[in-house]
Amino acid sequence: MQPNRTFLFAPGNHPRKVEKVFDAGADAVILDLEDAVAISEKAATRAVVVEALQRLAPREKKLGLTLAGPHRDDLDFLVEERSLRCFGSQGQQRSYLLAFKAAQVIDLEKQLQDPPVLLLDDLASELDLRRQEGFFNFLLQRSGQIFLTSAQQTLLTDAVRQKASYYKVDQGMVNAISPERG
Repeated sequence: MQPNRTFLFAPGNHPRKVEKVFDAGADAVILDLEDAVAISEKAATRAVVVEALQRLAPREKKLGLTLAGPHRDDLDFLVEERSLRCFGSQGQQRSYLLAFKAAQVIDLEKQLQDPPVLLLDDLASELDLRRQEGFFNFLLQRSGQIFLTSAQQTLLTDAVRQKASYYKVDQGMVNAISPERG
């Protein structure tokens, strides 16, 4: 059974549509900034979207959460025409997501000619050892900064533990710690 989800697509070059899109109550909002927008209109379109996001800021601050942005994306992968979210294990879902993110990292490195900063939250917790090692090896081959959260240092491979710097966040304070104290 497919979950009921609502998606709202809006061309980014229509200011009135962009203005209304965030109040529509959809589970996901997709603003087309590329395909539906002529090259001559891209800068103006991005300005419209930025303005709409800035108008959301007071509501976000009041609610204490962000209402729009790529971190709100809820990806679903299809395997043999079946939703991985509905039929895959947590480990399978995480593996597909990490493969997708790895492809994004490689693409960004090529486009920017510079490594992106990676922010990864508790990625190893639902992976088996083989997949953990594979993804950590991929990360160790990157040349940029990587911020990785983990509730358990034991999930980190030896190679990662040796190369990592450790910090603990406690009541909003960030302090460097030794790996043993984790």
